[in-house]
Amino acid sequence: MHDKQLLEPTPDISRLAAVFANSARSALCSALMSGTSWTVGKLAAYAHIARSTASEHVTVLVEAGIAREYRQGRHRYVTISGPAVGDLIERLGALSAAHFDTPHSLNASRHTQRFTASRTCY
Repeated sequence: MHDKQLLEPTPDISRLAAVFANSARSALCSALMSGTSWTVGKLAAYAHIARSTASEHVTVLVEAGIAREYRQGRHRYVTISGPAVGDLIERLGALSAAHFDTPHSLNASRHTQRFTASRTCY
């Protein structure tokens, strides 16, 4: 597409869309929507992926401006980069017909109900 000239300045969203196109990164973004800081190890456990894989995905999210990282001691903490990114993730989620599988337990069900209610309270 870089050799084509368009009639007006148009943002190329393909690179950003490619970041969200990976299901593991999508799961990490879902975790970051909680608004808290996560270690890479906790994100890996949440997404059921290896810590090294999570670390690579976090690097991609940080480079794309979707997440921010800071180091404290030997730990690498990750947060969502800001409200605009959170809004984008929510909007993409609302458009998506697919959902990740969740555990079938009373605790998981209650968590899902509270999370759903919190997303509709505004």
